[in-house]
Amino acid sequence: MFSLLFFVTIPSNIINYSAINLLWFCDIAIILTFFGLWFESSLLLSMAALSSVATQLVWQLDYFFHLMTGSPLFGFSDYMFDPDFPTFNYIVSLFHVWMPYVLLYALRIVRYNRLALLTQSAVGCIAILLSFLLTRDMYGPAGNLNKVYGLSDTVPQSWMRPWLWVIVVMGYCSLCIYAPTHFLFTRLFKQKSKSKEQKSFQ
Repeated sequence: MFSLLFFVTIPSNIINYSAINLLWFCDIAIILTFFGLWFESSLLLSMAALSSVATQLVWQLDYFFHLMTGSPLFGFSDYMFDPDFPTFNYIVSLFHVWMPYVLLYALRIVRYNRLALLTQSAVGCIAILLSFLLTRDMYGPAGNLNKVYGLSDTVPQSWMRPWLWVIVVMGYCSLCIYAPTHFLFTRLFKQKSKSKEQKSFQ
């Protein structure tokens, strides 16, 4: 199932948008999860979970609220209700609904790797920096890639200099998303002792 998502989503994003679109955190999480599942890597799966579980659960809250009330909550899933949004892309985007639970189940098996906080923070900062350096503005194929131009997807932020905003986004991801999730996961998914045999996905 996840292999199908990988082989559909990644080429589709490259063809329909551009390779730069793969810098979106959710696309990076798909890539990490794919290889994490295949190689049963606790580090890759932990990195994917660290970066995406909390944000995708918030996305779900926004999506289902909009679906039931007809009004946006946070605006994260507004594109799903755009009448011009292709049906194929809509179906593929529903991975936000089930992917967090795949990752949480995977962590039950391989356990959470504490190195994920450091490695994902580094990957996240690099992705944010590249999102800024490889795009000119928010009106390109990748849009407001990882919010490097502001919270709005239509109007760039004007509160501070662009490079300072990029630093703020890096700090927010590391301190407000990754760090709290890391401390939660270290308690929920305690590492097994080496003497215990780990289950396999196969």
